[in-house]
Amino acid sequence: MAAMEATGKAQKRLKSKMLKKQQEQAHHDAMAGILNKVFGRVSHSRYIIHCGATNSGKTYNALMALKQKETGVYLAPLRLLAWEIYDKLIADGHSCDLITGEEQIVGPQGSRFTSSTIEMLDCNKAYDIAVIDEAFMVGDRERGKAWTKAILDVKAEEVHIIVNPEALQVVQGLLTLTGRKYEVKKYEMLSKFRFAEHPVFFTKSIDKGGVFITFSRVNVLIAKMQFRELGLNAGVLYGNLPPEVKRTQIQGFINGEFDVMVCTDVIGMGLNLPCNYLVFLDIEKYDGVASRQLSPTEVRQIAGRTGRYGLSADDCFVSANGDYKLRRVRELYAIPDNVHKAYVGFDFEMFSSFPVGMSINDRVSAFQNIQFIPEKLRSMVFRESVARYFEIASLVDKKAFTLDVKWILLTAPIKNNNKTYFSSIVAEYARDGIMRIPKTGQLYDIKEYEDKISEIELYLNLSRSLNHQTNEKVYIREQKELLVNRLSEMLLDKKLAAGKKCKLCSTMLELTYPYPYCGTCYNERVRRRWDDDDFHY
Repeated sequence: MAAMEATGKAQKRLKSKMLKKQQEQAHHDAMAGILNKVFGRVSHSRYIIHCGATNSGKTYNALMALKQKETGVYLAPLRLLAWEIYDKLIADGHSCDLITGEEQIVGPQGSRFTSSTIEMLDCNKAYDIAVIDEAFMVGDRERGKAWTKAILDVKAEEVHIIVNPEALQVVQGLLTLTGRKYEVKKYEMLSKFRFAEHPVFFTKSIDKGGVFITFSRVNVLIAKMQFRELGLNAGVLYGNLPPEVKRTQIQGFINGEFDVMVCTDVIGMGLNLPCNYLVFLDIEKYDGVASRQLSPTEVRQIAGRTGRYGLSADDCFVSANGDYKLRRVRELYAIPDNVHKAYVGFDFEMFSSFPVGMSINDRVSAFQNIQFIPEKLRSMVFRESVARYFEIASLVDKKAFTLDVKWILLTAPIKNNNKTYFSSIVAEYARDGIMRIPKTGQLYDIKEYEDKISEIELYLNLSRSLNHQTNEKVYIREQKELLVNRLSEMLLDKKLAAGKKCKLCSTMLELTYPYPYCGTCYNERVRRRWDDDDFHY
């Protein structure tokens, strides 16, 4: 009897194992089929690769080709860069639409051109020409999929790819693997900079027209205050600033309202500033996982903002605020650092190819764990990082949601400063089918303004993607504009102190002070209130 039971259990285990293997094979075949369709698609597009270092004129020449066509799309890595090209095309007399996750400015009669963030590319729309900027990003573990998809899927007679020398080989590899014809146009730097012999320190004799690089919002604002103490007015650029505020800061520097700029590596994504010299205040950055030294490519991208052709002085240089940092920047700049990978993404077609009842977590796991990339592509093509999907998979996997809605929420532009709001609106949308607009209320410091604008942008993105009809969209856009203007005023204020106030008495606090209340208010008002309400058992 015992032997029969053991045999039965063994057979069940074997059957379960075989069933699991069959399911995995089915998932593999589905995902591999989708990938083969992308890489096997026949294209008659003419590809032109514009290859050169920063400040070599490659983007200028690609945009000149765009302007010669009847219809075209420019694909940017940043909303700010999409705005910049949109403004330039409009200023040159061309009709142009702007499409990003948060903004849609569409002409009433149909425009010739579209300036868009790359993730917003409509692969079903045909163009005479497409311009894909900063194609080195094809090797980014989280966003590279958008460049791979644009290169292989965009419908255009001509596709112009703008790339630095480090990523030329991988872009050529993608085109060769898929049987596409291309030509390469190479460019030399139009104006070159030199490395300074000595470090640059904060002194009253510091020259105007410099850009200073650090890698956190707090460090940017601290440097701004240090410059103010030296009698210099500094503009700032960092990731959490809305594009509208970044544009104000850049224009202020161009117009001479700011003496210097303090920026994070956001400057390395093709932004144009009249930078006479650039100083690295830090050579390490936190990348979301750990603090690490800058890569050679990052150093070249940032340093290349120096001496912009037609904007800057003749004798431009790169330095750092210490001997070791300056020496290390020079060394990193000279190290070859080629991009060897192109990433493919977990897109909606793959997401929806699994059985109906399969959880989001299991769908993401299948993409991560099953090797579905054909062997001939494996030396170059890799799967995107899906860590961020795992973080919110259970949150958005609600029975009330259709698969389309789950996908929209799973791929929403969530940031650290809007995660709490995202969680609340997901719960409300599942329960009531509505999304609560962010409460603006009383805001005290720069970070609170940034956070609230981020929440509003997330709301606008999701309400558009979900086609959520509400009469409050006009109101919330007006509120965002007010917040953006106020944030711009706070950053433009030459008397800006720490930019952070006690929530009870409005006393200015140190920028790095971790609490919302000053010590006096905490001891006399907050803590006393707790003491008065002691629990009694």
